[in-house]
Formats: sequence, C-alpha cells, structure tokens
Amino acid sequence: MNSTLSDLMVLLPNALAGNPHPNAPIISTAIPVAVDPFPTSAYPDLFETSSASATKLNNALNAAVTAAGGSGLMGNISTMAFLIADLNSGPQFPMGGYHETEVDFIASEAKVAVMYAAFELRSMARRFMAANSFIQNADFFKVLDSVQTPKFLNFVPQITSAMMAGSRDARKPDYPSLFTTTAKPDGTVASVDFNSSFTNPLTQMVVMSDDPSSTTCIHAVGFSYLNGALKAGGFFTGSGATSNGVWVGSDYSNGASGWPTLRVVKSENDGMATITGTCRQMAKIMALIFTGQLVDKGTSSAADNGAAGSCAEMKKLVSDAAQRLCVLTSPSIPQSNFVLNKVGYAFKGLTPGNGVINSQLSVIKDVAATGHTYLITWQNLVTPNEPCGISSDPNTAKVIQVIGNAITAYEKP
Repeated sequence: MNSTLSDLMVLLPNALAGNPHPNAPIISTAIPVAVDPFPTSAYPDLFETSSASATKLNNALNAAVTAAGGSGLMGNISTMAFLIADLNSGPQFPMGGYHETEVDFIASEAKVAVMYAAFELRSMARRFMAANSFIQNADFFKVLDSVQTPKFLNFVPQITSAMMAGSRDARKPDYPSLFTTTAKPDGTVASVDFNSSFTNPLTQMVVMSDDPSSTTCIHAVGFSYLNGALKAGGFFTGSGATSNGVWVGSDYSNGASGWPTLRVVKSENDGMATITGTCRQMAKIMALIFTGQLVDKGTSSAADNGAAGSCAEMKKLVSDAAQRLCVLTSPSIPQSNFVLNKVGYAFKGLTPGNGVINSQLSVIKDVAATGHTYLITWQNLVTPNEPCGISSDPNTAKVIQVIGNAITAYEKP
C-alpha cells in the first residue's frame, strides 16, 4: 500500500479504515449543510404613528421645525429630517417625524449599521458551527467560506459583479480576520468569536468614529454580507432609483484602499451617494439595540447558538460613543444626558468647501421631564464646519431648540 493511501486510511473512521492507528484523529465523512445567512424575516418596526400620543408628538415636532425657520450659512432647518420617539412606554413607541423617510448621505452615522452586520455575521458563523459539529477546527474557515458565502454573494442586486480589490473580492467576508475559534478535545470547533484584530478596530470605529478602523471592519465583513444583512433585516429596500434606506457602499478610505465605491442610491443631499440612511431606518436599528431585539432574538433563522449578548455588546459600544465622542449639545441638553449616540459628519461629496453634512442618532434622557427617555435622530444639517466643535452656523443651536421645544410641548398636559 502506498503512503498516500495509507495516510488516508488512518484518517478515515474505524468503520471504513479497518484498523487505523489508535491515536489517529477521526474525520467525519458527513457533508456540511448551509444555514440561512441572515434573518429569515425583517426585524420588527417598534414605532407607531396612529395613537393620540404619536399624533401629539408628531404635531409638536413639526411645529418646532416650523418655528425654528430662518436660514443658516449653508442651509436651513426646513431642509433637514427629524424623528423623535417616546421610549417611556411600549414598544410600540409613539413616534413623530419630519421628512423621516428621506434618503440622505449620513457619513459616519452608518457605522452603526456596519457594527450590526458584523454581529449578524458572527451569529451566522455560530449557527453554522452548531449545524455542522463534525467540522475540524483547522478547516472551519475554509468550509464556512465554501458553503456559506455562495448563499449571500448575490443577495443584493446592487452588487452583482465580482469586484476585485487587489487580491480580494470586495464582496466577501475575510473570516480569519474577523473570527477566532477554539477546539474541542476531538479537534472539532468549540466556539466562534471576534478576534482581537477585529474587536479593536470595531471599538474604534463605533466609539471614536475612526475611519481607518472602519475600513478594516468593512474589509472584514465585505460589501455583500454588509448590505445583505441590511436588506434582510428590513433596513434597506428596493433597487435602482427606488432604493431606500441604509446603504454602505464605501469603506471610509476615500478611495485610498483601492476598494470600489458604490454610488448606487439616490440621496436628497448628495446625489448618487455611497453611504445613506433615513431617520426612520436608523432609528429602527437603534431602537432594536436599546430594547435588546437586534440579532439576539426575534427573527433568527435558527437558535442563536451563542449569539445571546450581541445587543449588550452593541449597546456598550454606542453608550461609550455617547460619552467619549462629540455630540451636538447645549446647556439644556448636556452630553451627560446622552445614553446612546452615533454622530456623522463629512464634507459634501467628500470635497472640502462644499459644506459639511451632519447627522446624529441618539437616545437622550431628561430633555424636559426628569426620568423620560427619547430616541432622537436628525440628518442633513449642512454647516461650514462640523457642529461638534465651535460652529458659526446658527442652525446648530436651532437643532437643539427643535428637540427641546418639541419634547416640552409633547409633555405638556
């Protein structure tokens, strides 16, 4: 018997090998099965707009926007979008909106969506591990890629052709750069989790909004899984001119990395844009994190298999961002009132001189009455510079006025 065949016989199960070496590892001949890569239905919308409370909040918000009026140096309040939801009862949470379904370029605010997709991908990897408990730890990433990646590679119509960035297909996850695994005594996979080379940039991306770290995270997740998770979760709909919602078609490197830039979604404030969102969809993501319903439960295609705790991890990141990164504040709404937060700002068209487009997604407490909490998001504030610093644009103060006046009017008997 030649050595190759002898080696193979040693690795086969006893029933097939006859009398293999007693210390040889046992490798299963089972065929790996795929699991659903995403939730099988969209996550629930936690807002309601038909109750008396929702009507009152909506009227208060629209009145506050109208009263703010005026014009800033590069725009005015009436061209912005707002959403306020009352988190003190529910879900369903009473919600008021002003242009809340408008699609805008939202810059770094969309890093919350990148974070969500990473945790969704970890959940998929854990479900795959549980469904294929015979896979050897050393082979896990290779098998995961060959079985799972084809399930979502062409899930999003806007990403249909192979997009090579150097030696990598920008559509695909880079599993080894995302995950680390541990092995059981028999060599099969015992656990899957983020590794430190991903956890560190993930933290920097969300908490400090660091762009190079965001590039690292997006390269690890890949465009197809990232936007596929947004579509499956109900945060992005349509195709072509009818596309609507949260889209991430840039890696925040402004082309320096060599990755493609996907301007496929029409926005109100930046034409065909690379990174978009609506107040309604971004608020939905934050509300699901706040209530512990994103990834952990509600729409998973199978048992979470260790994914429990994802919301707690995401919530910790956006909680740290609320206190460590700039937010649009005022003496009446100081930074200490921010419970969760993600800010976004970038030059329009990524070109200095065109003005800075700003957005913010927050959970804020004690705006008017002590102990009351609201989810607030706004976008398309155009200023000469970013309003987290000292801005000469009067609209930065008017945004705070809109929020404070709307909630104060809503809380009046």
